Amino acid sequence: MLLAILLVEAHFILVHAPGGVDVSLNVEEISSIRKIADIGEHHHKDVRCVVVMTNGRFIGVVEACTDVIKLIADVKK
Repeated sequence: MLLAILLVEAHFILVHAPGGVDVSLNVEEISSIRKIADIGEHHHKDVRCVVVMTNGRFIGVVEACTDVIKLIADVKK
């Protein structure tokens, strides 16, 4: 009998949605990171960065995009 073991390593970062809600994101599922433009009212006033996931969902976070990028770099070390 052949026994196969699959080890999967997932890297998560912790960011915050408006209102202080904790959001854990798998960095392997992040498609892009976008800075909020100062024009328009299509987002919550506290959102500073939008993280786009591979499933097409947009997640608004209160951290700056540079901080999110740093979190991703730190977790991948």
